[in-house]
Amino acid sequence: MPNTYTIRALKPELTGYEMVVASSNNAAVENISRDLPKRKSLGKCWNNVQYLQPVAHKIAAQKSDGSISPLSDEDKPWGLICAALGNSSNRKALQERLFFNPVDTTEPNPPLTIRQWVDDYKGPTFKEACAAFKKADEEVSEALEERARYASLLEEMAATDEPAFLHPQQQSFNQAEQTRASAQQALDRQQQQLQATAQHLSSLQELERLIDRSRPVWWKRLFNTQAAKTHRNEQQENARLQRLAHEEINRAKSLLNNGLKPELESAQTALLFCKSELDARKAQWQGKCQCLDDFASRLGRPNLPGQLSELENSDFQINGLWHDAALNRLRSTVFAAALTLHEAWLAEVAPSGSNGKGFSANLAAISLLLSNKTPEDERLTQVLWQSLFMVIPVVSSTFASFGNQFRGLGAGSLGWLYIDEAGQAVPQAAVGALWRAQRAMVVGDPLQIEPVFTLPQRLVKTLGQLSAHTANDAFAPNRVSVQSLADQNNRYGSVFKNDTDEELWIGSPLRVHRRCIEPMFSLSNQIAYGNKMVFGLPNAHAEQDAPVYSSSCWVDIPGNVEHKQVVPRQIEFMVDLLGQLYLRDGELPQLYVISPFKAVRLALQKAIRAAAWARPNHRPKLPAGELKQWLKASIGTVHTFQGKEQDTVFMLLGADPEHAGAAQWAASKPNLLNVALTRAKRRVYLVGDFDLWGSLRYFDAVSRGKFPLQRMGPAAFLAKLNALEEQA
Repeated sequence: MPNTYTIRALKPELTGYEMVVASSNNAAVENISRDLPKRKSLGKCWNNVQYLQPVAHKIAAQKSDGSISPLSDEDKPWGLICAALGNSSNRKALQERLFFNPVDTTEPNPPLTIRQWVDDYKGPTFKEACAAFKKADEEVSEALEERARYASLLEEMAATDEPAFLHPQQQSFNQAEQTRASAQQALDRQQQQLQATAQHLSSLQELERLIDRSRPVWWKRLFNTQAAKTHRNEQQENARLQRLAHEEINRAKSLLNNGLKPELESAQTALLFCKSELDARKAQWQGKCQCLDDFASRLGRPNLPGQLSELENSDFQINGLWHDAALNRLRSTVFAAALTLHEAWLAEVAPSGSNGKGFSANLAAISLLLSNKTPEDERLTQVLWQSLFMVIPVVSSTFASFGNQFRGLGAGSLGWLYIDEAGQAVPQAAVGALWRAQRAMVVGDPLQIEPVFTLPQRLVKTLGQLSAHTANDAFAPNRVSVQSLADQNNRYGSVFKNDTDEELWIGSPLRVHRRCIEPMFSLSNQIAYGNKMVFGLPNAHAEQDAPVYSSSCWVDIPGNVEHKQVVPRQIEFMVDLLGQLYLRDGELPQLYVISPFKAVRLALQKAIRAAAWARPNHRPKLPAGELKQWLKASIGTVHTFQGKEQDTVFMLLGADPEHAGAAQWAASKPNLLNVALTRAKRRVYLVGDFDLWGSLRYFDAVSRGKFPLQRMGPAAFLAKLNALEEQA
């Protein structure tokens, strides 16, 4: 790429948020890239949200010849949020639709190139969009902080009650009250003792007067008669007792004034302090209760588990914890504001009249990058990819195309890597993508299709012995997947027991199923998940609808194998059914026909191409290339359809009792049948030998288990189909 443009590097704070979705399964990443931008992916109250919508419309509607095909309201994109890259043809297609083949802008709401959109921009200025985003972001932050305080208060209040909350202060108050009472009792006893001693002294003084009155006459005292001696002794004894009483009174007064009264005053002060502490604690409790009531009035009472086992309840699995409509609305608002901010930024920095300056030069260089022209200065490669992500936040790629697409990018050059259908990816396929990512999220299901690795096991074993790190088959591509390695290193998860009681550690299990209604959900839940899945759709059953007006059932068509697993009678039935639907509706039906076997897929495609109703001169006439495209998109093996979904799915089984080995292989694990059933959102039809397949492991749940499919012959099925069509 000639460096004729002044390419601008983004500020560091704008980098590190690149998002890449990758998988070994091309269908999975294509589904994400195709469905995320569709308007039906948004909630009904957000239908007005747009992000480069005219540009996304052009990318979605433009055909390879440059013409624009009409899109249904549901399929019209709401924004350029995601793009399918990977192989060079996808990158080239994005380049042409994003930058070239401008359309007539005189039509109302026309699809536009990115240049046309920038020139035609009439939205808010960057300053206005920035202010709106900051306001929305602050509201979300405040809402999160409020809920964090609510959660903390709930946790605190749930762990205690009022007596327990008041216990320390109440205990201190009780002890202080007891201390004050003890001090008061000691003071009272001492005062009573002082009063008794004073009364005793008064009695002694009164006795002294009486003794003085009984004093003997003088001559008895002179001659020291016995009466005089007795009187003198009484006086001396009284004086001694009075002296002792005085001493006792002085000691009591000293104890009262210097000991007991200060102790009582101190105890009373301590009691008043403890009472104030207790009153404050009571007020604190009342405040918390009031605050909790205020939170509840504004945010409602959250439904929280009382114990860990309650997390098994469907309600918690479906709704999660701490999710509410108000918070979700605020988060969606800030996301919409961020998209508007991106639009305003792009319109401000990339005007066409900037003469190769500013971000306009980056757009021109992005166009060259998508056409596989790398910059002369390899350091600019990361800048250009970061620039692309500023326009399109999410891109997808298969692992097979990842290295070529992101060549020139080093370790940690991408912000986020999302690995989809990780249970189908061998670890070695994801190494380059993980090396380039700063953070990764691994999503997959170990109970769906496992990695397909065709090298001999002996070779894998021998190569593994070359290193101590791989000698124990820990990374053997024929034994483990990206998903299983991610699960092993996830400390959050649960242990799942399969039907053989083998324990399997599942990291961060997502148990809510939101694709299939009954009976697909219950059948899959029974055969693969030990009934641990939770049904997450509003309705478990749906009204009969096109293209097949019939409930799910098993169309029993036994027959002999003609080639490998191909049973001609089953092929003929499917060709006749598809022909009837095509002739009735004038278009090829929107359904999938999937089989465990490649030979059955090839035989059915060949038979359809040879059918009279599929010939070019038949009426209604099939447009050129439409049948070829339909056969590729709608008929395939279970392995190639993982990651896809359709309202109606036929599973064409094949095989016969004489060649039952293939059927036994398909029934050796629940994975294959599980994937086949869960491709169908509304109806599933098994077409094959009921007695052969219905007796096999896992398939027996479909034939005679808890949720069996009705068994019907082909003629009865077609007759019922015609009758239901007439009613419809």
